[in-house]
Amino acid sequence: MKITKIAFCLGVFSLITSCSHVTVTKTGFGIFPPTQPTRIEIRATLPDRKFDEIGMVSVDAFGDPSQAYNLIREKAAAVGAD
Repeated sequence: MKITKIAFCLGVFSLITSCSHVTVTKTGFGIFPPTQPTRIEIRATLPDRKFDEIGMVSVDAFGDPSQAYNLIREKAAAVGAD
């Protein structure tokens, strides 16, 4: 019974807390200075303006999507994305 309560509590805790893992894979050449995370655009389509692809971002997220978006912005900004 005690093990069941502990497992239940751990399950509830994991549902309440969100888990996100972001991976950045560089696909372009060069090193770019970091940018501000607030400048990062998260888009579902390609932009109309000219751009250089510097990498791909993938995320495994569970929980609040806004936390995952913020983590994406931080990781992308660190490699110079905008």
